[in-house]
Amino acid sequence: MSSFLGELKRRKVVRAGVIYGAVSFAALEGFEIVLSNLGLPMSLMRFLVVFAIMGLPLALVLAWYFELTPDGLKRAGDAGTPTRTPWLSTGAVVATSLFLVLGSAAWWLSSNLDAPAAFEPVSVDAASVAVLPFANLSDDPENEYFSDGLAEELLHVLAGVPGLKVAARTSSFSFKGRVQDVREVGRSLAVATVLEGSVRKSQDRVRINAQLVQAEDGFQLWSQSYDRELDDIFALQDEIAMSIVDAMEMTLVGGVEDLELEPVTTNQMAYDKYLWGRYNLGKRTEAGIQEAIENFSGSIMLDSTYARAYSGLADANLLLPSVAAGDAVRPGDAYAAGLAMARRAVELGPDLAESHASLGGALLAGWELEGGVRSLDRATELNHQYSLAHQWSALPLALLGRYNEALAAARAAASLDPLSAVAVAELGLTLRYVRRPADAVEQYDVALALDPDHAAALEGLALSYIELGAWDEARESYGRWAAQVGRDPLSVDRLVQAARTFADGGPPGDASEVIRQESRSAWARARWHALVGEDERAILEIQRAFDARHGAFWTVADPLLERLRSDPRVEAVGREIGIRW
Repeated sequence: MSSFLGELKRRKVVRAGVIYGAVSFAALEGFEIVLSNLGLPMSLMRFLVVFAIMGLPLALVLAWYFELTPDGLKRAGDAGTPTRTPWLSTGAVVATSLFLVLGSAAWWLSSNLDAPAAFEPVSVDAASVAVLPFANLSDDPENEYFSDGLAEELLHVLAGVPGLKVAARTSSFSFKGRVQDVREVGRSLAVATVLEGSVRKSQDRVRINAQLVQAEDGFQLWSQSYDRELDDIFALQDEIAMSIVDAMEMTLVGGVEDLELEPVTTNQMAYDKYLWGRYNLGKRTEAGIQEAIENFSGSIMLDSTYARAYSGLADANLLLPSVAAGDAVRPGDAYAAGLAMARRAVELGPDLAESHASLGGALLAGWELEGGVRSLDRATELNHQYSLAHQWSALPLALLGRYNEALAAARAAASLDPLSAVAVAELGLTLRYVRRPADAVEQYDVALALDPDHAAALEGLALSYIELGAWDEARESYGRWAAQVGRDPLSVDRLVQAARTFADGGPPGDASEVIRQESRSAWARARWHALVGEDERAILEIQRAFDARHGAFWTVADPLLERLRSDPRVEAVGREIGIRW
């Protein structure tokens, strides 16, 4: 061991590693400035960092085998003390190291260059922008919550600019972690410009590099670097947003204060916890949402008037039952907590779109259709580009018989968030409920191109095929759905076959045991019983689901249950929920 350490010292390998690290750090600092000023994608910075790290082993290998002398570069054994001949030649070692470094770099690039699938935009508005997630260049990787949060906050501010179309967060953030050509981003999101940048956060200071790029040709419209105290972060967000508006040559009445449509906290620690909450909420896991609840609650403890923190806490409580395992979370308790937080958010931020959207979601979770739609309408009045508010209101509008408004809302959500499988699948669901199953199939196909494992899209596609009488396609789609959600594909196929037999004029089949095993929701059991002709059992399940206040109440209006609506018991359930047939 001592001889090996002595050999490392003699060959100056450690010194070479230290020099390599110092030079790499200085070079990366310079590259950060160059990328910002020349209009090159800031996402290339990630590749340069990875490449520098992968180059370290090569530098150490070269230092072992070669030494820089006054006479030039020589093999270490020729520069002084003789060495033993290695079992591999110098050329083989160097070639292997180069192969590993360059091969790893090529693999990293190839795995990060692919953009998500997207459909061709119909047109691109010149006044449109996508805000990509900012690269976290801080020493601590956990500061990613801050770089993500800053980009999301800028997105919210820009969404308040009259006449400016802003791509929704889900679609913009789908490019996170990728080296992406801005022209492809523009085509995928149907925007004319792309905002990207980087954040380096250190203690109480933050350095932000941002640039606005024209998507058509990659031409840089504007770039700027900021080095500020964290206490200035709110004013800095407005300053960046106003610079972007100026670069796009848009005309605003007034000044930057017109962009500040949403109330914010003046407490930096409360804001920091809020950003953590949004970051954890975006994980859509039980652990992530539980952490988000703690984050939002901590933010409220620091600033009890922070409306957006109450809105975030409401959203977290409403989402928790859908991801919680077993009976750990009682939906009624979670919805009640969400409703209370949403009402408080509206009290504190009556002009905040997020507050009204949270209240709308809470009211819908409590089966208050009219009230929920009114709150969501108010949210879209305050921010017409709030895609989630459009998305959440689409199906309730269909249940209220407002079909044209329902389709407009669903299409608005999918247009603002074109790479969100959830938004596109919601458009498919809305089309199915307004009796357009063929169009629904098209949208479900788009959603599955974005996310092949999207369970709701797979089931919606299968149900649409059943409505169209395309039984082979329905069996295939239901088979994929069953595999995705952990059901027995053979049992589900038996149910589809029984439904086909009944639809073709055959007698109702006794599929109760299979339905009980494969359908964990009373609403789903009701639909299967109706499909195989067991109407009385279907109606009993509808009543059972209604009495227990099970979540998917819209199933009672499913087109596949239409023949049951003449039954007084089903009619009464629909009337109590507020559905207009």
